[in-house]
Amino acid sequence: MATPVESIREESPRSPHNSHSLNLAAALLLEAEATSHEIFLLPVNECAPAAARRRIGAAEGPASEGEALLDALRLVASELVSNAVEHSDPAPGGALFLALVHAPGQVLLAVTDPGSNGGTTPHLRRTDWDAEGGRGLHLVDRCSAYWGVVVAPGATTVWARLSS
Repeated sequence: MATPVESIREESPRSPHNSHSLNLAAALLLEAEATSHEIFLLPVNECAPAAARRRIGAAEGPASEGEALLDALRLVASELVSNAVEHSDPAPGGALFLALVHAPGQVLLAVTDPGSNGGTTPHLRRTDWDAEGGRGLHLVDRCSAYWGVVVAPGATTVWARLSS
């Protein structure tokens, strides 16, 4: 289970939206030396989770950590990207940003959506046993060492740090 990390709220973005995820990911891995980082643009539609899984599979840094970590990264990316597609409210032509920062033994993944997200912050919630949804962040919580949320004007980033 992940170590709880409180949500970080920024009053103003410190960088353009297209590098917001990468800057956050790099900052969260300061104590480890990052050996690679990549950022990908994804469409805000039902194809985005599959595109994220393909990008992760092709990324060189995470691939060096083995199949178990790659599988966990694909699952976490699917959940975070699916949530961003479902809950963000992007402007027409908006895109999601998927950032990967690799350091030996760990990968930080961050998904940024440029929408308003309806004023809600992603969080774990209790679901009924027969509910059709509401379990995605529980999977993220179980697969990651840490995860959290950064809310900035016009963008929400959910990140997860996974270890091999």
